[in-house]
Order: sequence, then C-alpha cells, then structure tokens
Amino acid sequence: MPRPGVAIGGGTQGYLTRLPSLAIGPYVLGPMAIGYGADTSRGGDAGTIGAEILRRFTVTFDYARHRLLLEPNPALHDDFPIESSGLFGATFEGDFQRFAVLNVAPGSPAASAGVLAGDEIVAIDGTPFTQYGLPRLYARVHQPGSMRLTVRREGAEKSLDVALHPVL
Repeated sequence: MPRPGVAIGGGTQGYLTRLPSLAIGPYVLGPMAIGYGADTSRGGDAGTIGAEILRRFTVTFDYARHRLLLEPNPALHDDFPIESSGLFGATFEGDFQRFAVLNVAPGSPAASAGVLAGDEIVAIDGTPFTQYGLPRLYARVHQPGSMRLTVRREGAEKSLDVALHPVL
C-alpha cells in the first residue's frame, strides 16, 4: 500500500490552532485557523505560508536580489475559511487520485460521524474522489451543512454522514 502523508522532505504530522492575527509587514490578517507541524529535528516548530495567505497578495520572486515581494490585492481582507470537519489527511505518495485520513480531531464532526485514521475517502457526496480532487475537498470541508463520505476501511466501503460545523 502506498504511504500517505508524505511531504517534501519526508513524513508530516499536522496540528490546527486558532490565530487571532498575523502581521506581514504593515498588513494584519486574521483571525484564522492555521496548520503547522512540529519537527524537532529542524530545531522546532515548522510552518508554511499557505495559499490562503498568499492568494491575498500579488507575489513576485525577485531572484536577482533574493527577495519575495508581496503586493496586496482585493482579496487582502477576505474572511479566512473555517475548517469544519476535523479531518487531517493527504493524497498518497505518487498517487494524487487517492486520499487517506491520517488523523481525526477528537470531538470533531468527522469523529462524531465515525471517520477513523487510516480510512481512505473514496467518494464525497456520491462523487468519486478521482473526479472530486483535493482542491474541491478542501473547499467542501470549509462549507457549512453536511457531507456524505464513502470511506474504505479494511477493504470494505462504508458511507458516513458528517455534519459540518466550525472546529475551532
């Protein structure tokens, strides 16, 4: 079986927390939920400036001067999406057509629905993950309402209804 949760540089373990604000130069963003990893082999916590932050700027890489330039765009003060499932997962190494649940936040909507670490999500609201894809799943878990997950667990498929509501 392929290894889920492999990131550039090796395996990953993620955490989710609420951040009241984030200052980038003169710009203050937030509040937001952020993900980060704890990797003590690199000297402490590791974080990534992700797409939800970068999409609020026009990004220019000035390679000659070793600079990253951020120019605010109209999305600068958009609300940040709130994760509403409690799922932490990843596509499989070398196979972006499959999604494995790596962890489920205790007490979260996914945990209440019976989703377990190790489940493979094979369909969302009746659409196979191969057609649904990771970006659409990401958007879906940030929407209120409910979603039906079809998971594969120990070779058998099972449908689970997840009542989405903000986790943090």
